[in-house]
Amino acid sequence: MASNVYLKKRFITRTMHNYIRSIPEHLTIANTVQ
Repeated sequence: MASNVYLKKRFITRTMHNYIRSIPEHLTIANTVQ
């Protein structure tokens, strides 16, 4: 069970990391459209 929770935490952390890293790209695209 412990490893399952660990994997979930790692997955969530990685997902959040990718999301935060992709924010500047979204902002750049939005600024380009305007």
